[in-house]
Amino acid sequence: MAEVKKVVCFCCLAGTFLFSGCLSRPRVYKKEFIGLGTFVQVTVKDRKLFSIARRILAQADKDFNNYDSSSQISQINRTAAIKPARAGRDMIKILLACKKYYYLSNGLFDPSAGKLFELWKSFIKHKNPRLMPSKEKIDEAKKNRGMDKIEIDPAGSTVFFKSKGIKLDLGSAAKGFVVDKIRKAFVKQGAKYFLIDAGGEIYAASSGRRTWRIGIRNPYSAGIIKTLVLKNQAVATSGSYEQFFRVGNKVYSHIINPVSGRPAQSGVLSVSVVAKDCLTADILATLFFILGKNQAEDFIKENNLKGVKAIFYATEKTAGFKSSRY
Repeated sequence: MAEVKKVVCFCCLAGTFLFSGCLSRPRVYKKEFIGLGTFVQVTVKDRKLFSIARRILAQADKDFNNYDSSSQISQINRTAAIKPARAGRDMIKILLACKKYYYLSNGLFDPSAGKLFELWKSFIKHKNPRLMPSKEKIDEAKKNRGMDKIEIDPAGSTVFFKSKGIKLDLGSAAKGFVVDKIRKAFVKQGAKYFLIDAGGEIYAASSGRRTWRIGIRNPYSAGIIKTLVLKNQAVATSGSYEQFFRVGNKVYSHIINPVSGRPAQSGVLSVSVVAKDCLTADILATLFFILGKNQAEDFIKENNLKGVKAIFYATEKTAGFKSSRY
């Protein structure tokens, strides 16, 4: 796409709005790519960095795209229950991070529950009550999950499923991981001022007194509800104010609780997580949506997650709440 020789002035994204930096605006270039099933916007001072972002995104699609039968994750899902499957360095890294949060959350964050997620996707897509998963199907899918049933061998570069029903779905971590990989590559090239946004998973880099302002979309109406000032930080948002479905008088979120096997019912309409890296923000945004405000704030304290802050908005505007940590 065409390169734009101006600072980002105002841009609507999934769950966020972007604003320009607070001080004098340096000349920047913005380019949009498609990767991991979303639009990825990259804003930099040096156009040579675009080729790096393009290369990393192309490889990420080959690694993490569940909808591509030839991708690495699809090959692992087909063969890892039969024998240890080859896994690249990035796949090993992201799975180890996911396994860490699986244990910390007692299974509430579980990207191995791909078959359970699939049960609900058809229902969510068509919004047809007749397609609602039965209790029997949900219970069966719940049996076929658990990162504790996945053996990850970094030295041998392999992954093995100890249960035949496991299916990996890294939709709650891959975008954050890739944003971090692009960020590290940019820093290696000496870049200090840039912004990477992968469908709402954002990393904002700056130096000196410059910062980026990120507006959180109002989950109740148009516009923004809060503005964050970020410097070398990431933010990710999970919410059900756009993706939801209704059956009778009951409203269902598209975010599935892998323990209950059903859509999350935590009273949260939107949660935005600020962290030092985008993978952490991405994972925690999903987890905190499932946990709810009080349990999420306890999780931050109990695990001493330095630099992690969360902003919550409730399903009912009159009962709205925000984390005291931001």
